[in-house]
Amino acid sequence: MTRLGASDRILLGQSTFFVELAETSFALRGATRRSLLLFDELGRGTSSFDGTAIASACLSYICRNLKCLALFATHYHSLLEEWKNDQIVRLAHMESCVDNDDEGGKGNITFLYTLGNGACPKSFGVNVARLARLPEKVLQNAKRISSDFEMEMHGEGSHSMSAAEQAVQWQGEVINLIKAGEAEMEDIERLWDSLQQ
Repeated sequence: MTRLGASDRILLGQSTFFVELAETSFALRGATRRSLLLFDELGRGTSSFDGTAIASACLSYICRNLKCLALFATHYHSLLEEWKNDQIVRLAHMESCVDNDDEGGKGNITFLYTLGNGACPKSFGVNVARLARLPEKVLQNAKRISSDFEMEMHGEGSHSMSAAEQAVQWQGEVINLIKAGEAEMEDIERLWDSLQQ
């Protein structure tokens, strides 16, 4: 059973994302332990947060409930982190070769069509955009934005923690204070001051 490609059924009022999820539903509901599932880029038709959540939940369902053989292709790196040490999951990537990539996406990319062990070491989206002949100014700007975003995600940027991550952290602190019965007024005021900044 597959979830591959991208197409809509616009005359039926079904978006590309809806069709993707309908195919996913059919596969998850019909699969058995003896099935082979092929999922490609599940969740790409919506926001990164919802897409990652849906992909993660589906992958978990496949691994924990269906326990069938599956090939699950994704660009959501958080899924790779979540599953990298799991005994029933094997990470692999399609290999490529990039010439002179020191210059930030200016290298020529060659797809090798071989399966390599582990997660892909880095993303080559800007290299592929160069193959598609996007204007040079667009490529330069994309590479800069990509580098900034990657630094931020790794905690090296000026905004190393997103607002959502901070909210979860603060919520955890409040819950721990309440559970421990140590919710002093100054602790709550400290959290309130942090929230206002």
